[in-house]
Amino acid sequence: MSEQDLQDKKGISFKRHPLRFARALRMIAESACAVVKKTFVNIRSLYYTAPSLYGSQIQSNVLIAEFCFGYSIEREMMHYRAAAKGLLLGNCTMVTQVGTVTASSLVAVPISPHFFYLQQIHTDAQFVLVIEKDTVFEHLIDSYEAIKDRLGQSFMVITGKGYPDAATRALVSFLDSCRIPIFGLADGDAHGMNILCTYAYGSASATRKSVVPNHYIAPSLVPIGVFNSHIQRSSKAIKGSRHCDPADLKLYDILITRLTALGRLEWANEVQNLAALGMQYELETILGQEGGLVSYVVETVVGVRKRICNFDNKCTATRLAGARANSS
Repeated sequence: MSEQDLQDKKGISFKRHPLRFARALRMIAESACAVVKKTFVNIRSLYYTAPSLYGSQIQSNVLIAEFCFGYSIEREMMHYRAAAKGLLLGNCTMVTQVGTVTASSLVAVPISPHFFYLQQIHTDAQFVLVIEKDTVFEHLIDSYEAIKDRLGQSFMVITGKGYPDAATRALVSFLDSCRIPIFGLADGDAHGMNILCTYAYGSASATRKSVVPNHYIAPSLVPIGVFNSHIQRSSKAIKGSRHCDPADLKLYDILITRLTALGRLEWANEVQNLAALGMQYELETILGQEGGLVSYVVETVVGVRKRICNFDNKCTATRLAGARANSS
């Protein structure tokens, strides 16, 4: 069920649906148990507690979403969480309330629920690159050293494999609060831009509570494409994968309005230019260009660096969670 579907509803209803009432009771009971034990329940596991009652994974997921929307609460308040699916690459050690997580530039580390409890980070990374797709993330693993050598800087790479889960958003939000520059790279289409906007400002449904907490935001995130300006500058013509449909155009309108209201006029203008092209441009097309992903990332980051006056302020080796309080 999409956010728009939920907006069109008033929330959960039990009229003429005694089975839905039974499902809701089970959902609330599991939630209450998790709250008492101070643990969290994976939303997938709710279905497996009573598969004959729910019938399918979709039924249990929709029930949680409707309940949260109907009562204007966040899914976290019910102690339900989606499985973390993000990945992290880059040299860093993160101290959390439940242990220490170490990552390197050689092997990607899964983003786990530990990242909800971040307290400190020790790293020499000078910026963070947030990638929409895990396929492009895999290319960056192979290209990391080449990009690092050309920029002369270490960096971190994060992907939420599409729309990010709460743990991935929590990590990006923490890094943003530590004043580490964050750059976002996504497909040149409505959903790619919406994914970056989700990292930066939370759910697009700003007028209501989301099932994922909207306090996991990174408003300093700078999008670096794929934009119309990059497509026009390419040495070879980049072909769109398909034409935009009415749903894409509607999402573009929502994004342009939202970004304009947030004062992100340059970003809103880039989104408007993408909408005018009427095509979707995927990140994978960059790999086929001269210089490939390495040149694209290096040239774009250097270009952004020139526009951001405080980018050259070197990040300290240790960044404490206290920076969050200083930035608020």
